[in-house]
Amino acid sequence: MPSKSWKCRKCGYHMDAETCPDNDGAVPCNGDISLCLNCGALYKMRFKRWKPMSGKEFDKLPDGVKKTIVQYEAARQNIVSR
Repeated sequence: MPSKSWKCRKCGYHMDAETCPDNDGAVPCNGDISLCLNCGALYKMRFKRWKPMSGKEFDKLPDGVKKTIVQYEAARQNIVSR
């Protein structure tokens, strides 16, 4: 889904879309999680802006969410390494 573009604070990669894995029409809201497609940095939506996610925040996520993030990161690495 198109959104206001933003750059990853870690690598500078330009991002201009978000996709919800189970709802294509979803709009990001506070608490949602995203990752940079270039470097894998994690972000959390806070007050309508993507902010870097801390390790402590990641640790507090439900196990199922952490597992999904790990799977996405593995897929991202596979695509980037081609």
